[in-house]
Amino acid sequence: MVCEGKASPVVMQTVTATLDLQSKTITTFIAHEVQGRLDEMEIGDVLEVVSDTFEAIAPDIRAWSRMTGHKIKAHQIDGDHQTIQIEKGYDRQVAVPLAMIISDAGLDERCRRSGLPSPGR
Repeated sequence: MVCEGKASPVVMQTVTATLDLQSKTITTFIAHEVQGRLDEMEIGDVLEVVSDTFEAIAPDIRAWSRMTGHKIKAHQIDGDHQTIQIEKGYDRQVAVPLAMIISDAGLDERCRRSGLPSPGR
Protein backbone atom coordinates (compact mmCIF):
# COMPACT_ATOMS: atom_id res chain seq x y z
CA MET A 1 0.00 0.00 0.00
CA VAL A 2 1.26 3.49 -0.74
CA CYS A 3 1.25 5.92 2.18
CA GLU A 4 2.11 9.58 1.61
CA GLY A 5 4.12 8.76 -1.50
CA LYS A 6 6.28 6.13 0.20
CA ALA A 7 6.17 2.39 -0.16
CA SER A 8 5.30 0.39 2.90
CA PRO A 9 6.22 -3.26 3.45
CA VAL A 10 3.48 -5.45 2.04
CA VAL A 11 3.10 -8.96 0.75
CA MET A 12 3.38 -8.98 -3.02
CA GLN A 13 0.40 -10.62 -4.75
CA THR A 14 0.27 -13.34 -7.40
CA VAL A 15 0.71 -11.46 -10.66
CA THR A 16 -1.38 -12.15 -13.77
CA ALA A 17 0.52 -9.79 -16.12
CA THR A 18 3.43 -7.35 -16.02
CA LEU A 19 3.64 -3.97 -17.75
CA ASP A 20 7.12 -2.42 -17.99
CA LEU A 21 6.83 1.36 -18.21
CA GLN A 22 10.33 2.29 -17.12
CA SER A 23 11.51 5.59 -18.64
CA LYS A 24 7.89 6.79 -18.85
CA THR A 25 7.20 9.60 -16.38
CA ILE A 26 3.96 11.15 -17.63
CA THR A 27 1.34 9.72 -15.29
CA THR A 28 -1.56 10.21 -17.69
CA PHE A 29 0.31 8.10 -20.27
CA ILE A 30 1.01 5.47 -17.61
CA ALA A 31 -2.65 5.42 -16.50
CA HIS A 32 -3.75 5.07 -20.14
CA GLU A 33 -1.40 2.12 -20.70
CA VAL A 34 -2.45 0.49 -17.42
CA GLN A 35 -6.16 0.86 -18.28
CA GLY A 36 -5.54 -0.67 -21.71
CA ARG A 37 -3.90 -3.71 -20.15
CA LEU A 38 -6.54 -4.02 -17.41
CA ASP A 39 -9.25 -3.97 -20.10
CA GLU A 40 -7.81 -7.28 -21.35
CA MET A 41 -7.85 -8.84 -17.88
CA GLU A 42 -10.51 -10.42 -15.66
CA ILE A 43 -11.85 -8.89 -12.45
CA GLY A 44 -9.56 -9.94 -9.60
CA ASP A 45 -6.47 -10.32 -11.82
CA VAL A 46 -3.36 -8.45 -10.67
CA LEU A 47 -1.32 -6.27 -13.02
CA GLU A 48 2.24 -5.52 -12.00
CA VAL A 49 3.44 -2.15 -13.27
CA VAL A 50 7.16 -1.43 -13.25
CA SER A 51 8.16 2.22 -13.57
CA ASP A 52 10.87 4.65 -12.62
CA THR A 53 10.75 6.00 -9.08
CA PHE A 54 9.50 9.36 -10.34
CA GLU A 55 7.79 10.97 -7.34
CA ALA A 56 4.36 11.68 -8.89
CA ILE A 57 3.67 8.24 -10.37
CA ALA A 58 2.60 6.29 -7.27
CA PRO A 59 0.18 8.87 -5.78
CA ASP A 60 -1.34 9.62 -9.19
CA ILE A 61 -1.84 5.92 -10.00
CA ARG A 62 -3.29 5.38 -6.51
CA ALA A 63 -5.84 8.19 -7.05
CA TRP A 64 -6.64 6.99 -10.58
CA SER A 65 -7.16 3.43 -9.31
CA ARG A 66 -9.52 4.59 -6.59
CA MET A 67 -11.57 6.62 -9.10
CA THR A 68 -11.80 3.79 -11.63
CA GLY A 69 -12.65 0.97 -9.23
CA HIS A 70 -9.28 -0.81 -9.10
CA LYS A 71 -7.17 -1.49 -5.98
CA ILE A 72 -3.49 -0.97 -5.27
CA LYS A 73 -2.43 -4.26 -3.66
CA ALA A 74 1.28 -3.58 -3.26
CA HIS A 75 3.90 -0.91 -3.87
CA GLN A 76 7.61 -1.58 -3.63
CA ILE A 77 10.56 0.72 -4.36
CA ASP A 78 13.83 -0.89 -5.41
CA GLY A 79 16.52 1.63 -6.24
CA ASP A 80 15.73 3.42 -9.50
CA HIS A 81 12.44 1.62 -10.18
CA GLN A 82 9.22 0.84 -8.40
CA THR A 83 6.65 -1.91 -8.71
CA ILE A 84 2.95 -1.22 -8.23
CA GLN A 85 0.49 -4.11 -8.20
CA ILE A 86 -3.06 -3.23 -9.23
CA GLU A 87 -5.98 -5.59 -8.79
CA LYS A 88 -8.63 -5.15 -11.46
CA GLY A 89 -11.93 -4.20 -9.90
CA TYR A 90 -15.34 -3.62 -11.33
CA ASP A 91 -14.99 -0.99 -14.01
CA ARG A 92 -16.92 2.10 -13.14
CA GLN A 93 -17.44 5.20 -15.19
CA VAL A 94 -15.49 8.22 -14.11
CA ALA A 95 -18.08 10.56 -15.63
CA VAL A 96 -21.78 9.86 -15.35
CA PRO A 97 -24.22 11.69 -17.62
CA LEU A 98 -26.77 13.71 -15.67
CA ALA A 99 -29.95 15.55 -16.59
CA MET A 100 -31.02 18.60 -14.66
CA ILE A 101 -34.35 20.39 -14.67
CA ILE A 102 -34.21 24.03 -13.74
CA SER A 103 -37.50 25.65 -12.89
CA ASP A 104 -39.13 28.23 -10.71
CA ALA A 105 -42.69 29.01 -9.78
CA GLY A 106 -43.11 31.63 -12.52
CA LEU A 107 -41.48 29.77 -15.42
CA ASP A 108 -44.70 28.23 -16.74
CA GLU A 109 -46.42 31.63 -16.64
CA ARG A 110 -43.57 33.40 -18.47
CA CYS A 111 -43.55 30.67 -21.15
CA ARG A 112 -47.33 30.97 -21.57
CA ARG A 113 -47.14 34.77 -21.95
CA SER A 114 -44.34 34.55 -24.52
CA GLY A 115 -46.06 31.80 -26.50
CA LEU A 116 -43.42 29.16 -25.72
CA PRO A 117 -44.29 25.64 -24.62
CA SER A 118 -44.06 25.06 -20.88
CA PRO A 119 -40.98 22.99 -19.89
CA GLY A 120 -43.24 20.76 -17.80
CA ARG A 121 -45.35 19.77 -20.83
